[in-house]
This record gives sequence, structure tokens and C-alpha cells, in this order.
Amino acid sequence: MAAIITPTFRKQLADDLFNSFDDSDNFYIGIGRSEQWNTLDDVVVPVSSLKEEKQARESLQSIIQVPDRSYVVPKNNWQSGTIYSAYKDNLSAYPNNPYYVLTQANAVYICLYANKNSNGVTQASNIEPSGSSKNAFRTGDGYVWKFLYTLGTAESNKFLSSGYMPVKLVIADPGNTVSDLEQLGIQDSAIPGQIANFDIVNPGAGYTSDPTVTILGDGTITAKATATYAAGVITKVVISDSAGTVMMGRDYNKVEVVLTGGGSPTTTAVVRAVIAPQGGYGADPRNDLRSTAIMFNAKPAGPQGGDFLIGNDFRQIVLLRDILQYDSSEPFIETTGRAGKKLTKSSGNFLSFANDGVVVGGISGAKAIIDYVDSDQLIVHQTEITGYRTFVTGDTLTTTEGGSGIMDSEQPPEIDIYSGKLMLIDNRASISRSVDQTEDIKPIIQF
Repeated sequence: MAAIITPTFRKQLADDLFNSFDDSDNFYIGIGRSEQWNTLDDVVVPVSSLKEEKQARESLQSIIQVPDRSYVVPKNNWQSGTIYSAYKDNLSAYPNNPYYVLTQANAVYICLYANKNSNGVTQASNIEPSGSSKNAFRTGDGYVWKFLYTLGTAESNKFLSSGYMPVKLVIADPGNTVSDLEQLGIQDSAIPGQIANFDIVNPGAGYTSDPTVTILGDGTITAKATATYAAGVITKVVISDSAGTVMMGRDYNKVEVVLTGGGSPTTTAVVRAVIAPQGGYGADPRNDLRSTAIMFNAKPAGPQGGDFLIGNDFRQIVLLRDILQYDSSEPFIETTGRAGKKLTKSSGNFLSFANDGVVVGGISGAKAIIDYVDSDQLIVHQTEITGYRTFVTGDTLTTTEGGSGIMDSEQPPEIDIYSGKLMLIDNRASISRSVDQTEDIKPIIQF
């Protein structure tokens, strides 16, 4: 049996996740895994298994509530001399040559036609698109672009990264945000059923002149196009311009492209029209750019009230949902939370202990990996390797690195690390934390 999950269903999954953020669910980003991956500390690719999930939960150090999320797509900065693809309706993945760009003005444009020479070879773009016209426009290098939206400052700060950029649908009442008002105007003026470009299915043979292109279909305004031949075959079909307007028609659902004339071709070329996404270009940039990825963002700063550990590192980022309080059926709703156990002392000095060392209780026999050390407390976590015994009051705590202290109490984590839904595991190279450091954490779920 051969089957696929359609782009429509992938988009629905992304929509469901995006919209659930506004419900009663609580999303948290967690960091963890202070111990090395291996002797060389090479990042290990996570495996989708229950064992991997359990290990990630047990290695957690801290969590922070996610304040916001956004649809995102891979970022493509416009660069002069780059060959861009045109939007196609038959793409199952992003093309090697991107079909949309982010300009220096933080404006996003979709390429509707990539200029070709008379031999049908795609040419490089050397004029950066600009402006916020509601209509498609052709630049001097022959490319046809359509403005979609401009990134606002707030969303850029939260969701623009080296590899991704945010994309959204603006609601009917965007407030006074200039970029949102601008995008709403683009959405409302989108023209459904336009034809932007063509696929040459069969270039034909025996052409001695340019044929006439007739576009048949159910459009309420007819699109216009021209065809070019070279060496007896059709090399390109291009939407026509009229007084600066790109003649893409409107309201097409079905189209037949008919070529007539061109001398006496021995084989008539076959050309297929590419129709705009539902609603038209700009009606929903998430559809134009095929976004099925959601980025979450949180920025833990320093110790975050003591919940985020200083002086150690982490190698794993997770996304959690609906975490519970420790030893409770009540949801955890604080901004941040500590995931490790806290061991406090009654005598001795813990400063001789080392992060990532294994602390042992002399009475209980309990073992744990140290995530944080100060003079009178340790933050630790336990795994299958250390076992899960409970430290007891009066335990003499020691490590292989030396030092000792008498434990006064074992305080539980603030969260139940085994509760809620673990939605994402992202393994990274070691990241060290310091008191004056802010992490900009942006995990992405792609459907």
C-alpha cells in the first residue's frame, strides 16, 4: 500500500498545536542533561522511544513557561546574484532554490516568476524587491514578486533566528501595529485563482516562431501570456504585462493552456498553468510559504529566582505541556520551576563537591548526579545508573572527588518530572550558564 499524509493534514496538525496554546494548556521549555554525552562529548541524535523520553525527564534541571509561539519557515535572505525558484503548486518540499525572500528591510516577498532567457535558462536576481504594493510587480531583472508582510520588531525579537523567520495570519482587529495593519491590507486585497507561472510539461518540436498562448478556464478575468521558442522547442511561457500590471487573471480553478501557430510544429507543446493557493497570494502567508512548523520561545535570564542553575551546563532542550506540581494532581502554573532534588546540610561544606560528580549517602546508599553546588546545598538528579533511593537525614554525603557533609534534609523538586506530555527532545552541544547570561531558546516542532 502506498499512502501519504497530505500538506493539508500537516497544516491542520500545526494549526491544532498553535491553537491549543490559547487553551488551558501550559507549555514549558526545559533544559537539562549536565553530564557529557560520551567521552568526546559528541552530541547524540535522539531516538523516538519511551526510554529516551524517560531519560530526558530524569535529566531535567529547570523549566520556564513559554510566553508565545509562532508559525515559522526557513529563512531566505535576498542576495544579489542568486537564482530563485518561482512558486509551484507541485512541490512536496522546499526547492533547492528558494521561492521567497526576506529583504534588508525585513519585508517578505514570494517569487511568482523567475526570469528565464530565450533558451529557458533561469537567470539570477539582481534587483532586491521593495515596497508594499498590493499587486504583483515585475522588477527590472525580469522577476515577478508579490509582497506578503513585514516583520514587526516584537516578533523579530522573539522568533527570527539564523535559520527561521516568523509567518502569521493577521486577525481582523490587529490593533495599531503598523506591520499588522499593512499585512491585513494585503490579506484583504488578495485575488483568488490567479495564474502566476507555467510548467512546460512537453516542449514540443518543430517550432519556427513564437506561438500564440490562449488561456481557457473558469476565470472571471482572463489571464494573458506569451510563449518563446528556441531551436524548435518552447523554452518559456510568461504572464504578460499591460501598463505595468501583471495579467494573472482571477478566480481560476481549472485551466487549459492552448498554443497555436508557431509555424508547423511536428509536436505541439504541452503547458500547465500554476494557480495561486486558496484565497490568492497574500491571503494567508502560512499557505503561501507552506508553513507547518511552530516555534516556541523563552528567554531564561540568570538564575531566574534560583530555579535555573548557575555554574553548570546543559545539553538538552525539551518542550513540555501540562506539567503537574510535585506529588500533586494540580497543574504547575508558576513561571519557572526546579526539576532536581535539593539536599541541604547540617554540617560540613559542600564547596569541595564538583558539578556532574556522583554524591553518595553513607546511611541510605542513595546516589545522585550533582547539577549545582554551593556551601550549604546541592541540586541533584537521579537516573537508572544511579538508582532512585531516597537520601535520609544524617546521611554522610561524599563524592569520589573528595569532601563530605552531613545532610539535613532532602527537598523534592517543584515539579513532577514524569507528568505532562513531553513533545520535543532537542540534543545540543554543551551550553554553560552564568549569572549574567540570558538564553534565547527557540525549539521548533515540524509536521
